[in-house]
Amino acid sequence: MSLFSQLAVLVLALAGILCGIALSYIAPEELSVGKKYFIWLKRVLWVILLGIMSYNLFLAKENILLGIDAVLFIGLLILEFLKENKYFYILNYALLIATYFSLPSNQLLFTSVIFLYGFPSGTLLRMEISPPKLP
Repeated sequence: MSLFSQLAVLVLALAGILCGIALSYIAPEELSVGKKYFIWLKRVLWVILLGIMSYNLFLAKENILLGIDAVLFIGLLILEFLKENKYFYILNYALLIATYFSLPSNQLLFTSVIFLYGFPSGTLLRMEISPPKLP
């Protein structure tokens, strides 16, 4: 896969966060009720991303990179459990982008889960930045 096509696929995967923000504008009355589900969906998708990354790097025998990424993934997950902060979204996506380029195979599977991860992330990000006002 060429660099241009990799970047195009990555941009489409990162568009999931924009879809999550749009979702928060479409159904603002459901945000307060569903916040705990968005948080758990985001964490479950993060663990799935960790699993896909670990599996692919293990098969490619990239043990050092696997160890570094696993520690970073788990560390960010633990930090998110301890304190919710809007800057974690930037760190999460930076790690996802770096991992995307280091994966030797199954990048499309990884990017589809990144897209799905963007839905709850975008919704929660908008809730933290500007809570929706109900009529």
